[in-house]
Amino acid sequence: MESQVKIARHPLHPVLVVFPIALFIMSFIFDIVHYSTDNGLWAALSFWNMVGGIVGALAAAIPGLVDYLKLDMSSEARQTATVHMVMNLLIVGLYVVNAILRYDAVDTQVVRMATVPTLPFIFSIFGVVLLSISGWLGGQLVYVHRLGVHEGERVVR
Repeated sequence: MESQVKIARHPLHPVLVVFPIALFIMSFIFDIVHYSTDNGLWAALSFWNMVGGIVGALAAAIPGLVDYLKLDMSSEARQTATVHMVMNLLIVGLYVVNAILRYDAVDTQVVRMATVPTLPFIFSIFGVVLLSISGWLGGQLVYVHRLGVHEGERVVR
C-alpha cells in the first residue's frame, strides 16, 4: 500500500514527522536544563522549539491525512491509523495550549524568561509520553500493516 504523497518514491509523511518529534523532545530537555540551571535562555529555547514543533506537526499532518483518506487499509490498520491520527491531534493541541500558557512569561524580543510554569512543564511530560505512544503506532502502520511501503521489485546486488 504505497503512500500517495511522496518525493522521489519516498513517502513524505515519515520524512516530515522527524522535525516535530525532535523539536518537542528538545523542548522538554530544555525545560529540564532550565529547571537545573535556572537560566532563562533554556526556557526561551524550550518555548521556540515548541512553536517550531507545532508548525512542523501541522506540515507533517497534511501528507498523513492524504494517506489516511486514500490508502486502502484493513479494518485493523484503519483503527490503528485513526488512533494514531487522533493522538497526534491531541498532542498538537496540548502543545498549542502549552505554548499559549508560556507566552506571557517569554520576552520574545530578548531571550530571557522568568521560569517555566509548572502546569506547562506537566503538559510537556504528557506530550512526550503521548508522542512516544503515537510514534510506536506509526511504526505499527509501516512495519506491521505495510502502509506507505512500496512492495515492488527488490534489487539484489
